[in-house]
Amino acid sequence: MSDLVRPQDAARQLGVQVKTLARWERDGKISAIRTPGGQRRYRAAEILALQENPAAVPAPPIQRETRHQVAPAPAPIERRPTLQDVPLERLQVQDEPERLAEWEAENNRRRVARLVEGGTWRARVRTWARADVRELREDVERALTAEVDHHWNEQDVRQRVDEILDDD
Repeated sequence: MSDLVRPQDAARQLGVQVKTLARWERDGKISAIRTPGGQRRYRAAEILALQENPAAVPAPPIQRETRHQVAPAPAPIERRPTLQDVPLERLQVQDEPERLAEWEAENNRRRVARLVEGGTWRARVRTWARADVRELREDVERALTAEVDHHWNEQDVRQRVDEILDDD
């Protein structure tokens, strides 16, 4: 065994983690020598003495102070549950048909709004170079708002936008 031992080798010989050796060094329970590059080395004789006399190995600390105190996490913000938070299966209870109808109506309204918004974006892309852009976009939005329902899909909206723009 050479005169100095690397931390990995010393930890393996003692059956502890490298961080444990560093903690023992910080607490003054074992000494380390720093190389010119700043790396730790332990004296082989000291490691051998700890191996031969396990009682000399310091016991792990019961409670250790941390270098950096972490602030406690803030309390979560309370928010009121919405219909989106309630699973559909729970809404399908026979005692709550009005809540189910309310949820479906809200869901359909949001779907139609997303479809209309997608259609207006398609109109913007198709009309960006035309002189009468504003009027065309307003026509498309007005027509989609009046015609689109929750049974439509994105392809239906695209086709209707193309029809409106091709007519003009």
